[in-house]
Amino acid sequence: MIAIGMLNRRRAAAFDSHNSYRPSLGLAVASGSFQAYAAQRVLERSRRRSPRRASLAAHTIQFLEARRLLSAAFHHYAAPVRPVLTLTGGDTIVPVASGPALKHGSTGSVNGNAVSPDTGSTTPPGGLTPAQMEGAYGTPSISFGGVAGDGTGETIAILDPGDDTGMVNSTASNFSTSDLAIFDSYYGLSNPTFTKMGFTDTSTPALTTTLPASNGTNGNDIEISIDVEWAHVMAPKANILLVEGNPNFSDIYSGVYAVNAAASSMHIVVLSMSFGGAESQLGSTSEEQAYDAYYFDTPGIVYCASTGDSGAYAPGTTTITPNFPASSSNVLAVGGTTLSVSANNYSSESTWGNGTSSGSSGGGGGGFSLYEPQPTYQVGKVNGLSTTARTIPDIAMDANPASGVAIYDSVDYGVGTGWSALWGGTSLASPLMAGLVAIADQGRGIYGLSLLNSSGDSGQSASNPNGNSASLDIHNLLYGFGNSASDFHDITSGSSIGPSNYGPTTGYDLSTGLGSALATKLDEDLVANTDATESWLTGAATYNTTTHSMFVTGAAKIGADPGSAEPIVQASTSSDVVTLDPSSGTDIHIQGISLTGGASAVVTSLGVSRTVSNYHLLVVGVTGATTAPLFTIDSISTLDMTDNDMAILYGSGTSPLTTVNADISEAYDNKLWDKPGLTSSIAKTMPSVTALGFGEASTLGFSTFDGLTLGGNAVVVKYTLVGDANLDGTVNLADYNKMLSNFNATSGATWTGGSFDYSGSVGLADYNDVIHNFNQTLANVLT
Repeated sequence: MIAIGMLNRRRAAAFDSHNSYRPSLGLAVASGSFQAYAAQRVLERSRRRSPRRASLAAHTIQFLEARRLLSAAFHHYAAPVRPVLTLTGGDTIVPVASGPALKHGSTGSVNGNAVSPDTGSTTPPGGLTPAQMEGAYGTPSISFGGVAGDGTGETIAILDPGDDTGMVNSTASNFSTSDLAIFDSYYGLSNPTFTKMGFTDTSTPALTTTLPASNGTNGNDIEISIDVEWAHVMAPKANILLVEGNPNFSDIYSGVYAVNAAASSMHIVVLSMSFGGAESQLGSTSEEQAYDAYYFDTPGIVYCASTGDSGAYAPGTTTITPNFPASSSNVLAVGGTTLSVSANNYSSESTWGNGTSSGSSGGGGGGFSLYEPQPTYQVGKVNGLSTTARTIPDIAMDANPASGVAIYDSVDYGVGTGWSALWGGTSLASPLMAGLVAIADQGRGIYGLSLLNSSGDSGQSASNPNGNSASLDIHNLLYGFGNSASDFHDITSGSSIGPSNYGPTTGYDLSTGLGSALATKLDEDLVANTDATESWLTGAATYNTTTHSMFVTGAAKIGADPGSAEPIVQASTSSDVVTLDPSSGTDIHIQGISLTGGASAVVTSLGVSRTVSNYHLLVVGVTGATTAPLFTIDSISTLDMTDNDMAILYGSGTSPLTTVNADISEAYDNKLWDKPGLTSSIAKTMPSVTALGFGEASTLGFSTFDGLTLGGNAVVVKYTLVGDANLDGTVNLADYNKMLSNFNATSGATWTGGSFDYSGSVGLADYNDVIHNFNQTLANVLT
């Protein structure tokens, strides 16, 4: 792990690299090129402001890999654009040793996988496979309206030191022989769009195609392999952006700044940081909050950080201290667990800790922040462990090297023999979680929702100068779920990561936070939380106040008239069921509706309370519209009006009359009303008596319908008597004459012209329908 010192307007670095787990490794040099690959979402995303830059006081950074003593020259910035912050104890920083990306040091079998000695291999010599990791946490089952949750369209940024020559841009001609391509080929994974870049270490850092020096023999390429390969495992279709700093990582915060600056153009939604330093070096609350504000406050980015690999302690010591930036209230702190699997399924999980020996024997990091006050999202949510301080971790993922993974690293182990296992540490946990964040934001994009952040709900304005939304803060959502058994594996067994109060218990604890991700439900819930709480909407659906998109992801209910909210209701699978059930006699205003893939919606009947003046009117569209509203019911989906009415307001747009006729005709099925389409389950019980009549409001002479002022063109649908051509609730001579005027027509006729079987023709069957119900009124039928 690398320790970095920065002095006010300069950066001096002293690096401590111990590795009791691994020998030093020789690395090579590479250069790379940038390919702008990430297209913007079609749907509007949150606008990001350019991050501000601050010259922050010295802070030791522990990178989770090599531990040799290095040094770096002071760096002078071109302009004093950062505030000068003073460390407690002056400007001199003692480097802090901490845990690396750890290698399991024994032989035998773990999780049914053999553990090999520390040598390269032509095949993975052990470790959990991608299928096992994915299966254990449930990512293959994530779906958003029938679309696989795999990170498509999102970009995961990874910040690491030095250039890894084994990692090659996916646009390069030699990508097929790169480490990532070989890793993917062996495990049957698709190749992502992969790009690596450097950055300028200036007063306003920016990403650049110029790459840093290679890592030499410091072993950083192992960390890069873990980060890139296993973030890709969790979100196999997400783009991966590897951002490389100096091999000694003296320019770390310039890298964070550069990622923030490029976030919007490259669609970066999450930054994974497998590094950290003793928080005690920061010296004050104001100093830590300055870091929060200037580096970890960009809208639409979730910052994930490893909590460290020495439990509650500074590495190799019994000095209790949390790691920064994981301790930041603006960062999602990812701790470590020990994962057990059965085949490709989750079996169990325990803490990763060695009690008070965790500082030297390893354990997922956790504890109490020295400077960060308790953020709003943790108030009353941390099992009473603190009421004043930020606690970490927030969440945990597999990290124990004993339940670790294989990597492919040709630089350190040779071309063709680049496989090595078992690797772990919270260096593994952070990219795993970053993959889940990318999938969640993919889902939010599909449903038109704003991107998540990790900096909106600290409750400290000094940490959130950009004013990021608290409702979009991933912390707020995760802690809002509590320790729900459907969202987290609550980890209650295993050794403490430090003193006894740092051990596992039911609910939140300092060993594993809220627990590990049960991703199938967790990611769907991160998507199902709406941008704003709507009193009229309950169940499995999202609603965006800007776009008015309402996406159904299960059973959802509109329990009151949305009024001016007017959602565009969209459901796309057979498990999506929408109930429209406002209070008695209330209209339901929506901007549009799309039912596909076997989805269904029903406008609830008032039952015995239904009268000629007491029912629901479904209003689709808005008055004065220049385009027709979305109105789609595919061949396997259903909208059941029961005994209610509908008005489709299309203004100066294209009339949906033909669509409505086809949808009703499909459901009608010769009076059986047993097929998908626009149907009436009440008419099904009285097939020769009632039906759904429809027509152009202008043809019918309607300027109002069921008390609604139409304000322009509309198609109206009414639950009425069979034979009621003019939709007045009575079958009489006027309806007979309408039918008779089109008698023997073979096509082109609609309900208002006497085609009561929706066939387009008018014949004897339609004549008989009028005679059957002649002089009947809907009021008589309803009573």
